[in-house]
Amino acid sequence: MARTPGVGKPEILACVMFVLDHKGLRTQEFDLLKYNPSFTVVQSMNSNHITAQVQFTESEGTFTRYNKVGIQGQEFLIIHFRTPDKKEVKLEFFVHKIDGIDFSRQNQTSMLTLHCVTKERLISTISSVNRGFINKTFGQAAAGIYYSDILRNRVYRNYFEDKQYSPFVSFEIREFDLHPTDGIQDWVIPGLQPDDAIEFCARRSLGKGTPMNLFLYYETFDGYCFHNVEKLINDGLKLVKERDLVFFYKPNEEGTIPVDPLRKVENIGGVHLADTIDRIGTGAFRNKVRTVNLINQNYNDVRYNYSTENRQATLGETFLIDKEFQDVFLANDEYEILLLKDNSKKNQFFEYIQGHRMAYTQQLTSMTCSIEIQGDTSIIPGTVCEFSIPEMAGTSSTERIEPTKFSGNWLISDVVNTFDQENHRTSLNLIKDKTVATSGFPGFDLSLST
Repeated sequence: MARTPGVGKPEILACVMFVLDHKGLRTQEFDLLKYNPSFTVVQSMNSNHITAQVQFTESEGTFTRYNKVGIQGQEFLIIHFRTPDKKEVKLEFFVHKIDGIDFSRQNQTSMLTLHCVTKERLISTISSVNRGFINKTFGQAAAGIYYSDILRNRVYRNYFEDKQYSPFVSFEIREFDLHPTDGIQDWVIPGLQPDDAIEFCARRSLGKGTPMNLFLYYETFDGYCFHNVEKLINDGLKLVKERDLVFFYKPNEEGTIPVDPLRKVENIGGVHLADTIDRIGTGAFRNKVRTVNLINQNYNDVRYNYSTENRQATLGETFLIDKEFQDVFLANDEYEILLLKDNSKKNQFFEYIQGHRMAYTQQLTSMTCSIEIQGDTSIIPGTVCEFSIPEMAGTSSTERIEPTKFSGNWLISDVVNTFDQENHRTSLNLIKDKTVATSGFPGFDLSLST
């Protein structure tokens, strides 16, 4: 089948490996492109850092000779690539593990896989946050930790901060994008690594006008994010078409309606519906947070009810588990969380975060799927897309309905770019909490079945 020129063929501008020591660049940069490596680069809302796997086969003894002892898991790697006419991406990795090692029977080649994570992860691992924060929001503290404990770390400043070692080896500062948080507090972070300290802040952040209070700390091609998921959804719903994030799946398409090759879904996988009984048992539909005040010796209850909660950001308008089922079977559900509280401290509002955030997190993954398209470096997690899986009905007497429960808006949670010098694929993991209104079986009258 003829392929649109340039579509699915990446441009890899550089893939160089090197070692640093106290003087700077210890070894000459080593060009891995001559081994025709394959790359898997992962961005995920569930991971603090971008990760990569680089697999290649070599026959020059590089695995055992590079840097005298061979490739060991202390190297750095720069990958610079782009999709034709799309975003150019330059990532700076630390190689932290080598596996997939295999040798040919003729003792001629070695195959190995480099496991990589962006360099900031290394700095976080060798740092510690052990101090108090006064009159700060948790979002302000998170940004302060990133700038003070990662970017201002002595090792980072000496070896990474805007360093240019050669035409191919340079480091750049990654931005930190912060969504606003509410609630001024005083607290102490007790000796956590910076990544864990920022996660500590995310779990306690109160959103402004977003009652589910779900904040995530993750990295995309644009930089680091401390983002409010409800804000991502509310903003993203308005920008789907502007961001060109409408995808199509028509496996029997005859070409009568032109579709952008970069927006044509080639494969669908991983379609999953959440386990209803598991979610009932963990308070996803109804829960109560009982807060016991140790000072005043009283308590307060904060309740969450999915069927009546209409303030949360949502990706559809129709419940996947319908309201009638919730009213009949879950009306007396009392999943309870107990919190102890010192009311002498100001702005203690964790009871308004715990139950709502826990339930909302589960509801957002009520339905998941993955889609694969031609390679596109412009797509990042945390954006909203539109995608519809058509109804699978092969019986000639069955009239297909559109839309289906799999139609409408989805949140992109993970983006995986897999490529070599000839081919490039992008896989997207999609999640959603609600769906669009559907008509059911054509001509079916629900009242006649009772």
